Amino acid sequence: MGIVSAAIKGRVKPLIFLIALMLGAPVAHAQEPPGLELLNGEYKYRIAWNGIKIGRVNFYFEENDTTYRVIVDTKTSGVLRLFHPLQSITTGNGRKADGRYIPEFYHANSNSEEGKGRVAKLHFNEEGLLKKRDVTPPEDPLWRPEVPLEELAGAVDPVTIFFVMRQEIARNLTYNIKTTSARVYDGRRLAEISVRAINAGTRLMDDAVVPMLNTIITRQPMNGYTPKEMKKFEDGDPVLHLYFSRDKRFMPIAAETYLRFGTISATLENNQH
Repeated sequence: MGIVSAAIKGRVKPLIFLIALMLGAPVAHAQEPPGLELLNGEYKYRIAWNGIKIGRVNFYFEENDTTYRVIVDTKTSGVLRLFHPLQSITTGNGRKADGRYIPEFYHANSNSEEGKGRVAKLHFNEEGLLKKRDVTPPEDPLWRPEVPLEELAGAVDPVTIFFVMRQEIARNLTYNIKTTSARVYDGRRLAEISVRAINAGTRLMDDAVVPMLNTIITRQPMNGYTPKEMKKFEDGDPVLHLYFSRDKRFMPIAAETYLRFGTISATLENNQH
């Protein structure tokens, strides 16, 4: 388990961030593509290493025609918790108007071994542009450069990007567009996230055959990364597969990334909506 802990604390941590948030520009249309339903209810994901449970991520969605809100509760468990304890609560909300998802507030609170008490709060104006950010503890600008506000136009928080990407992927597929990209900012790092549709197929889940869409997620750091983080990226990001259900929900049902020491996965266990 020491190997797994080192992997998660090192190269896999950015990918666990993506898995936890599942995934943008705020100018994207808020109307759902035909048949894509609003998201409501609880979704629970099991995080595992080579089939051994090492954590969980719970999502709580509230969406209607004019507003959206999400709570993401992440926690490591089992033996991994002895090496790398992590518990974080992320919340975000916004409104939908004039064909746009408009972020209003984002709050991430992490309580981990190496980031105990790390908090990021983002406040957006009426147009969905960042107007205020509070990061605790403060970052050393000589180690982590602060992203200028002018570079953040068109970027959204890690909660809003999920709604936008889910919608845009579904819409792009109707036009046979395979790749969907958007920019995301978490209060420290600005990156471009791309999702490329690979193929449609099926997946066995709980003894049932589930229709799914296989996609690959990649990221391109843009600003706000430390030299250590950039070195890890340049050494090579592991490939992350994200599988969407081919139904009205169009929700991630599983995610997998393959490492030298095994496979890290996230699997939807149950949902209520």
